[in-house]
Amino acid sequence: MIVRLKAWAWLLAICLTQAVFNTGGAGLWWVVTGRGVAPDPDEPLSARIGRNAIAGKRWALWAEAALDAVLGAGHCRNSHR
Repeated sequence: MIVRLKAWAWLLAICLTQAVFNTGGAGLWWVVTGRGVAPDPDEPLSARIGRNAIAGKRWALWAEAALDAVLGAGHCRNSHR
């Protein structure tokens, strides 16, 4: 049961990053500023950060360093693929 609970918690975390951070936060930014492209509701936050870090965006490089420190080296860029 512990293994299933951990798997469920991980899925819930992915769901929250997609809904709250990516679609909610980035979507609101897109609506208000008109900058960038509409966020993909199926893209996790890690993948969005990885994609923008590859493009060299400064905010994404900082966010990538923070997330990779917690989730392991290369997490964001590997999530993008």
